[in-house]
Amino acid sequence: MTFTVYSSRQYGQPKLEKPIELRGVKPSFTEVYIHNKCSFPVFVLHDADQVWIKATDWFSPCFRPPDPKDLGKSQSEILAKYFPGQKTCSKEFTYHNNYASVVLRCEAWICFFGLFKDVEEYDHGCMFERTWPTPLWLLGRMTESVEQVLGLQPFDLTCSNLERFFERVISRVGFCQLHHRCE
Repeated sequence: MTFTVYSSRQYGQPKLEKPIELRGVKPSFTEVYIHNKCSFPVFVLHDADQVWIKATDWFSPCFRPPDPKDLGKSQSEILAKYFPGQKTCSKEFTYHNNYASVVLRCEAWICFFGLFKDVEEYDHGCMFERTWPTPLWLLGRMTESVEQVLGLQPFDLTCSNLERFFERVISRVGFCQLHHRCE
């Protein structure tokens, strides 16, 4: 299996274009990345042995005000000073003056190539050569691949939102693999 970040963008850069391989292809399903915050569309191309994901929150950093005096200010004040074009919560909202972080949303198109071939080889391996059930093995491989490509330390993504997301995707893609189609 090979993992690649096909394209990515930082906050403020132009929107990402859909990869040529996915033109005219609808997402196979959408999976939650962070509950009540964002979901990622997942494109399963079984015949091409590819799984594409549009990560709409790809290692997004929190904004740190350049002026140290602004560090203790509420989110509304930070948005008003540094992001005047952004909409803020209504004053009637119960917690309009909260102290949450301002997240600078980054996005990426990511892809796993050769996923189905690797799973098939692992599944058909001798019982004593296999050390983990297939979903656990695949989860580890996907997480390790991302860590290596991004230059992270081993296990940096363990118990992260991304690992939990991959776990749910594996579950859903497993169903697609058995039926060779997703709806």
